[in-house]
Amino acid sequence: MNISLWYASNDTSTSEPVGKDILGGTKTVPILDGIALFDNLAISESSTKHKEREFCLQFILLRNDGQEMVYKYSRPFYAYSHKKVLQRRGSVKLRTLSKSWGKLIGGDQMHVIGSPFIQGPALSLIVRTPHGVVHAKPVEFYSDSVLFFELPPYPLPESLMNQINPNMEFKAEIVVTNDGRTYSNPMEFTYIADNNSLRSRI
Repeated sequence: MNISLWYASNDTSTSEPVGKDILGGTKTVPILDGIALFDNLAISESSTKHKEREFCLQFILLRNDGQEMVYKYSRPFYAYSHKKVLQRRGSVKLRTLSKSWGKLIGGDQMHVIGSPFIQGPALSLIVRTPHGVVHAKPVEFYSDSVLFFELPPYPLPESLMNQINPNMEFKAEIVVTNDGRTYSNPMEFTYIADNNSLRSRI
C-alpha cells in the first residue's frame, strides 16, 4: 500500500496533492493480515502555513506486480503545532449581528461581529431554519472579529409557497464555523415576507 498527503476537499475529485514534501515522501508498506503498519507517519508543517487548508491521506492498494487496484481518502484533518491553535480555531463566539431581521428572498448585505474568525476554506456562515440549512455565499473575511456576508434566501418548501402572507415571520439562527466541525453560539434571526418576496414566489 502507498500513502501520500493531499489537500482535503468536500469533493474528492478536486483534491490535490500537497506540493511540499512535508510527509517525507510517499510511504510504502506491506499489508499483513489486512493491516498496514507505518513506522513513522508525521507531518512537518501545520495547516497555518498552508492557508488554513486541511489535509487528508490518500491510500492506494497495490498488487504484487505493482499495479494500482483501488484508492481512497482519509477523513480531513487539521494539522497544528500546539493545542492552543486548535482550541482557538474551535472556540469562535458571536456577539452581534448588524440587523436581526431580513427579507425572505435574502440578498440583505450584513455583517457579524465575534471572534476569532480564521480565514480559510473551512470558514463558513450558516443559517439554520426549521425548513433546512443554508450557507451564506460569499463570506468576506474583513478581520478576525468581523465577517461581511449576503443573507441567503429562506429555504421555503414548495408546499408552503402559496401560504405565505405579507409580514409573515420565519425564525432562524445564524452560526459561524472555522473548521466545519465546531460551531459558534447561535444568533437569533427573523426572516420576514414582503411584497417582493411574494412576487418572487408566484
